[in-house]
Order: sequence, then structure tokens, then C-alpha cells
Amino acid sequence: QQAAHLTIVINQLPPLSAPTLSQAFASGSIHWYQQGFRLSHPEVGDMVIHHHDIYWQPTASVDIKGFRTFLVNTLLPAYAVLQGMLPLHISAVSVAGQVIAFQGNSGAGKSTLAAMLMKRGYPVVTEDLGIVELAEQNAIMRPGLPYFRLWKKSFKQLNETPNPQSQAWLRRSKFYRAIEGSEFCAQAQPIKAIYFLQQGEQGSDISIDKISGFNAANALLKSRFFGVGQQSSEQTKRAFTETMTLASQTQCYNLTRAKDFSQAEQVIDTLIAHWESH
Repeated sequence: QQAAHLTIVINQLPPLSAPTLSQAFASGSIHWYQQGFRLSHPEVGDMVIHHHDIYWQPTASVDIKGFRTFLVNTLLPAYAVLQGMLPLHISAVSVAGQVIAFQGNSGAGKSTLAAMLMKRGYPVVTEDLGIVELAEQNAIMRPGLPYFRLWKKSFKQLNETPNPQSQAWLRRSKFYRAIEGSEFCAQAQPIKAIYFLQQGEQGSDISIDKISGFNAANALLKSRFFGVGQQSSEQTKRAFTETMTLASQTQCYNLTRAKDFSQAEQVIDTLIAHWESH
């Protein structure tokens, strides 16, 4: 499929009917409409996705990094929902033409795992946001943007030093790191497996346990951008159907390991051995 064409219009908002749902979101508010989606934030302004256009009414003291952050991390996932795609909190790498993905809450280590695998020669497909399209036979992952947002301790694990000028907005303890050249996979690929990151005790063994059926679908449902409580009833119904379909098309596993970096290299070795044997 061709990439979507989006136009950004500044200092103008489209006329919208009454929202179908409104809730607090990210220190601001989120509003769903039949025609689109609106996010209001006191530091950034009002942002609207309406059909194939993005409208932005900035505040007087807006930080452009704030708009870019919401554009990538909120507006584009919302657009994916409106276009019938499935946005997940996922980081992923390419292995022999297929996607191996890692899911976890913020701080679980999914981006760090992907960055370490990149260092081992596995190109990154996406970081933090995975846009999934459900085909008849295979779930397809679209490539994301070619950069990481990593903690300082993650840079240390990579034997790198963050650029002080690359500090991330909102997550100010994180820093951007470009994914360059052969480090990045710009092709959409079928998803082979998703590993859900679980935290074990310090020094405990690394374990990988297969999950399927309702357990896999429930884990995927929790992985979605915008929980079911932040969507209309129609979108919620579709969310359950999509996650059941994805669970049936994908190998799903719980990966349990110590959250710190004491087992980092062993986790990478275990992962590589696991997907090579399955």
C-alpha cells in the first residue's frame, strides 16, 4: 500500500461536531469525533486530526519539540486507529525478513533490547510505536521513524554517550539517538513473534514461555495505544477483534528477566537462540 499523505495546517482548526468521547490525557485532554480526533495540551496547544489533515493551534509559549513529540507519539497512533490500523507500544527488529517485536510498559526495556540487537547486526524496524496491518494470512509491521529515545543507562550499555543537545521533550531524562544506514529496516515485514517483557527477581533465571489464545490477545490489548476506555464503543469492539486476529497470526511469548542490565547480554543470547530454534 502507498504511504498516507498528511498535511499539517497551523493556526487554524476545522469545525467539529460534539465529541463522542472526552477524557483526561497526558496532562491535557483527548476528544474523539466521528470525523477525527483532538488533543489539547497546555504547553503545546490544540491538535486535531481531521480526515487526512493535521491542524495545530499552538499556545503562545509553545515548544516545537512538544508538537513533534505529540505528532509522533499521539497524533500518528490516533490516525492509525482512524484508518483501521493497529498501533502498539512495541519496539522491533528485522530477522531474516520477519519482525521480532518486544512489548512492555514505559521503562520495561523494549527499546534497549532493540538497540542491543541492532548492535548485533539486526536492523531496527520501529521503536516504541508499531503500526500493524492485519492481512488475511500475516500481520504486517510498518517501519517507524529512524531514531531511539533512550535512558542514559541504555547508552552506557551500548558503549555510547548521549548528545546533551538531543534531550527528549516531556521525557527529559531520555535522549534521541539516530538509527542510521544499515541499522534501519525501511520495509514493511510480516511479524514472526512478539515477546512481552516481564520483570523477574534480581539474579533469577531468564525464561521464555509461550502464550496463546485469550492470554495472548489480552496482552496485546494492553499493548495498544489508547486503551479501550479512551475510544468509542465501535472502536472498542474493533480492538477486541483485531487483537484476537493478531494473536492467532503471531507467536507470542512472555520473556522474564531481571529489569536491570545485570543479564543484558545473556538475554540477547537467549533471544537469538530461541527465535533461531522456532
